[in-house]
Amino acid sequence: MQGGPSMWKATLFFALCAACSATDDTAASSADALDAQTMYQRPAMARVWQNDVRTAGDMTAAQIADRIHHMSDIGGPNTPSVISGTIRVARDQVIDWNMIGDWLSLRDAFPGVPFDIVLNICDYERADPQATNPGNVITKMRAINDEMAAWEKAFPGHHYRPNAWFFDFYDRPFSNNADCKPVQAPAVMFAALSKWAHANNQLVGGNVWDTVPPGADFVAVPDEEGIQHTLSKLQSMKNVMRLAHIENNPQKCDYDTPWNPSSEQCKGSNGDRLIWRTTPQARLWYHKQYYNAQTPTLRYMTPVLFPISHHLGASGPHAFDAVTNAPASSLPRH
Repeated sequence: MQGGPSMWKATLFFALCAACSATDDTAASSADALDAQTMYQRPAMARVWQNDVRTAGDMTAAQIADRIHHMSDIGGPNTPSVISGTIRVARDQVIDWNMIGDWLSLRDAFPGVPFDIVLNICDYERADPQATNPGNVITKMRAINDEMAAWEKAFPGHHYRPNAWFFDFYDRPFSNNADCKPVQAPAVMFAALSKWAHANNQLVGGNVWDTVPPGADFVAVPDEEGIQHTLSKLQSMKNVMRLAHIENNPQKCDYDTPWNPSSEQCKGSNGDRLIWRTTPQARLWYHKQYYNAQTPTLRYMTPVLFPISHHLGASGPHAFDAVTNAPASSLPRH
């Protein structure tokens, strides 16, 4: 689907009218839920939007889809079972017309393939299906579902609601950190969150470091301390679908040059190391270590447009085109 803001606004107006006049429950998913092991067997990570920034730069949705179709070029599977991380949205941010255009175009390019949306659990203080306020994560999830449901009514036969919710800092509320402390007891909050998601045929999970939250369908451990450390963490977690992915902490190099870092913080950013200080052949070796360690319940999330660097491109943050796998010396930088 393509078109400018005027077309999107006009189409959404009619879609919203259709949604308002409908008698069915628009919060219910139009597609059957998959189990986490099936959904995340061949996960592809493609970060197109990071909050209000288009981290895919000037790539078109068709070009992004082409990269996903070619993730086997870096050792990944031929086809994705889920496309993860396309949009990460902050608590007070709305999904704008440009995000919608990319989301609908990519979902149409991969019919039948599930997608998740990324939220930051530390943006929220509670999960209450009966309340409506910005600090309630269910309020945010419901708003996104309702917006995408309107597009489904405008284009019957298409599925646009997310199939899963991927939370960053997913286990942080359990570690008693002052910067991520809900007003609800974490166990109560997460039980309500997962119950609401499951009632809408959506899975729930996200990045963890120590704890598998109650109700989690899947967990992911970012590689912040090396391959063996990451795999050891995952192998210690039981009775849940487990995922590994490259670290994505571009802020560690905000005040440094990641291709020649001076600070220990930037030197320790594995995402920036992969982009700026790893040869194309060594990147392939890195991916292969994770592919070789896979089991049916432990999978590697193939980076397509991932991770992000704050120094990639002419300005602003950009996602690394991992499938093209270009030498660092040829990458645009600022």
